[in-house]
Parts: sequence; structure tokens; C-alpha cells
Amino acid sequence: MSAPEAAAGTPPGRPFPLAFAALVLLCLVAVTSICGFLLGLPEMRGLALASGVAAVAIVALQGLRVERDWLCPIFLLAATAAVRIGIPALLVARSGPPRHFHMFHLQEQDWTHGWMLALLGLVSISLGWLVLPRATALLGRTSAAFLDRGFRIDRRSFVVSACCVLLGAAFLVAFLRMNYSSGLDALGSGTIRKGERVAGTSRYAFLAVSLLIYGTLLTSAWLLLVRRVRWLPGLLPALAVTAVISSFGGRVLAIAPLAFAGILLWYRADRSRLGYARVLVAVVGVVSVFALYSVFLTLYRNGLGLAAAKVAVSSEGLSRYRQATLWYEGGALHNYALAAHFPPGVLHGGSVPLVVGLVGTVAGLTGVRPGRFLVVSFIGDLPGRKWEFHSGVVVDLYLNFGLVAVVAGGVLFGLLLRTCYRGMRAYRHSPVVMAFYTVLLWRLFWMFYEHTIAALDIVFVVFPLMMAMLFAARLIPAPGAARAPLLAPPRPLPPAPAAG
Repeated sequence: MSAPEAAAGTPPGRPFPLAFAALVLLCLVAVTSICGFLLGLPEMRGLALASGVAAVAIVALQGLRVERDWLCPIFLLAATAAVRIGIPALLVARSGPPRHFHMFHLQEQDWTHGWMLALLGLVSISLGWLVLPRATALLGRTSAAFLDRGFRIDRRSFVVSACCVLLGAAFLVAFLRMNYSSGLDALGSGTIRKGERVAGTSRYAFLAVSLLIYGTLLTSAWLLLVRRVRWLPGLLPALAVTAVISSFGGRVLAIAPLAFAGILLWYRADRSRLGYARVLVAVVGVVSVFALYSVFLTLYRNGLGLAAAKVAVSSEGLSRYRQATLWYEGGALHNYALAAHFPPGVLHGGSVPLVVGLVGTVAGLTGVRPGRFLVVSFIGDLPGRKWEFHSGVVVDLYLNFGLVAVVAGGVLFGLLLRTCYRGMRAYRHSPVVMAFYTVLLWRLFWMFYEHTIAALDIVFVVFPLMMAMLFAARLIPAPGAARAPLLAPPRPLPPAPAAG
């Protein structure tokens, strides 16, 4: 075992050969039986359901047992999918979909095929997590070593990231002044998300959000992992930026800084010995706060503005959210059911150009948004209202290329997930590696539940922005040094143990 692996406290390689072979075989049986059911063999339903659920659960629990980490990505993905996809599937099977969803005229077969499609994606990702353990560990360590040697988070990077946060705030003020007579009124009314914007000003909002989020990430990394301040002061910058970005009305984008800081705080100490009771209390607390935040933000952006704070905690507000919005924002089964209504590959790769993101937009690339396609295909293009469902990587692959792409893409997704995790575990004491890992983890979960549109922005926009901040910090003279190197020198190897 290498030194970084020993420090991470995680056994390398794979589980026992027989158990490993049996688990891979179970995943292959699940993939085959689910594909058979989706291709028109109803007698495969029982085997597909049993083997699929067993494969996902066993791989997730095995990952939790081996890694001893409650934020192990494969366990976290399976646990969130059980809540967001599994619970809606049980509710549909028991009492049917909610009344407001009848407008889409889905049949029972569509719902069944929908959760089978979701299960196929999860099994494929689990299979990808299992295979090639040594290759993913090597690739992860190599990538993490490059970041650890090339960049550092120190006082100078804190100064640069804090300046970027201030610059982002300036862009936000400029955006508000260009679009609204009173920026404070716009923030208070919650009209920014759905209001009309002056042409050409969205770039200011993009720059503001990008600088605020990733500048805050590097600031939090310095506070929590370098200075090691107490948890509340370390989370304050992220809390402030989350409150500011919430004015745009998007939950996932707004809570990103706070989620980044939370992940950094989690890995600052050894959490492997946390008991089930403490983890359960923490989960219930986080879910409760996030649920109230979601109710508030939904009411805020739909016309109530800051007055939504009172309605969100009332029985009326909670009832409105539970009856309609919760199904769309909390549940994630409906997009699979809508997609399963269409034949595999119906888009013929039409949304692929959108994966490039900002670079594709600048180059003039256009494509079909899968979530928008699902809405328009069922209820038409409503005048004055453009909205779409979240699709996710599984639905996007299914609509663009078919079942084979779901399996192959799921395996690649699982390989990438494990590669990122193994690199982080090998260099978990490196603030730079932890900062980049939090972005990767968040973006991968975003792709699974939201969509693959602009997926490559992390390569063309996010990582270059973070690297530019860290590189700019190297240009600032270090205290007590005549000249700082542009790239950090390699870290010295640990001393060899004494003989005997």
C-alpha cells in the first residue's frame, strides 16, 4: 500500500475475488434482465427488479463498508436515488401518480418502464464502480498528485479568491442596475428568475455567479483546511453567498457554495467512527432545513418575494408545496416515465451539441434540450411559458442513443466517479485536491439528476477559472521571499522508517 493510500485509511484494490466475481455477475444479470424487460419481455420483470435492486444495494453497502465514509459517492448516489426515485415508484404502484400529473396522460406501463430505466442506469453505474479498481486508483492518484504539486492554497490564494468574490458582487450590482430601476425591489420581489432581461446583460449574471461560487470555494478551503477555523466562521462566507445567489431562484446553483464548504468540513476530520444515531440526526436536520429552504424559494420566485418566509412555515405553504411542487423537485421518477414513453434514441443525438456548454454557445452550436422535448411532446408549447423537466444523464443517453448507450454511459460514469474518489482519498489532506474534488462530485451528481447540458463547462470554464485564481496567487510575492515560483515545487517524500 502506498503512503497516500495508507494515510487515507482505505484498503486498495477489490474485495475478495469470489465476492467480486459474484457481484459483477449479479450486475450483469441485472443489466441483461432489465434490458430484456424494456425490449418487450414482460416475464423478465421479477428477475430484473430483484437482481437490479440487490445489485445496487450490495455495491452501495460494500462501498460504505470498505471506505468507511458516509459520503462515499456510490453509497450517496444509491441512498439519494432510493428516496428520489424509489419512494415515488412505490407511491405510484400503490395509489397512482398525483392528480396534477394526469395532464401528461401516461399509462401504467410508462411508469413501470420508467423506474426500470432508472434502475438500469443505477446498475450500470454500480458496475462501473466495481470494475478496473487498480486503474481508477492509479489514474485518480496521478491526477490528484498533479494538482497537489502544481497549486497551493495559502494566504495569497485567499486574497485573490476574496477579491474575486468582491468582483462577482460588483458584476451582480451591475446586472441589477442594468435590468431594474431598483435592485433592492427586484431582490425583495423575487422577479429576477422570471422577469425580462435587457439583451446582452446575462453575461454579467454569469460572471457574477461564477466568481461568487468558486471564489467562495477557495476562500472556504483556506479557512477550513489551512487556517482550520471553527466550523461556523468557516461556513459564513458560503452562507452569505448562498443567500445572495438565492435571489436568482435556483436551488441547486444557490446551495453549491454551502455544499462545497460542507464537504470540505466533513473531510477535515476522520468521520469513520461516527455512529448511526449521530449520522441519522445530522441527515434529518439537513433534510429538514433544505426542505424549508426549498418551500421558501419556490414561493419566493413565484411572486411572493421575501413574504414567502412567513408562508413557507405555515400549513398553507407546506400543503401547496407537498401537493404539487414536491413531486417535481423532490421526486425524480417522472422524467424517466416520460422518456420511457418514447422509443430509444428518438432524438438521434440532437442534444449532444449542448453538452459543450459555454464554448458551444459562443461557437453557435444548437441542439434539443431533452427536458424541453419531454414537455413540448406531451402538452405542446404553451404561449408565454417556457419550462422543462430535469432529465439526467440516464434519460439523456436513452433519448439520444438508446439502451446500449445507457449501459455504456453508466459504466463510464461509475468509473469516473470512482476515479475522482480514489484520487481524493489518496490526497485528502491537500486543500487543493479537496477543492477540486468537491466541484467534481457536485457536478457529477448534477449530471445524474439534472441534465448533461453544459457538462463540459467544468473542463472549459470552471477548472480554468479556479486554476487562474490559484495561478494569480503565485504572482503575489510570498512573505519573506524575494520571489515566489509560479508553480509549487514537488512535496518532499516522507522519511523512510528506521531499520528494525
